[in-house]
Amino acid sequence: MSISAESAEPIPRLAALLHDVPPARLFEEVLKLLQAGYGFDTYMLLREYNLFQPLFPTITRYFTERGDSPMEHIITPGTEEHR
Repeated sequence: MSISAESAEPIPRLAALLHDVPPARLFEEVLKLLQAGYGFDTYMLLREYNLFQPLFPTITRYFTERGDSPMEHIITPGTEEHR
C-alpha cells in the first residue's frame, strides 16, 4: 500500500484541518481504514505523514523515536499480522 507523490504532496499543509473534524467522525473513518485489511500499512502511513499524533494524541505521548515503546509493541502485533 502506498500513496502517490501527487496525493501525498498536500498532506502536510492540510493535516491541520483534522482539528476541524468532529472526533467521532475521525474515529469512524480511521476505524474503517484500520479494519480494511491493511491495518499495519495504514498505521505506518499515518505515522510517516505525522497524522497519527493528531488522531491519537493520548497514545502518541508514550511513543519513542525508535518505535520501541511498550505502547507501540501493543499496537503493532495486532496490525502487522494482516500485512
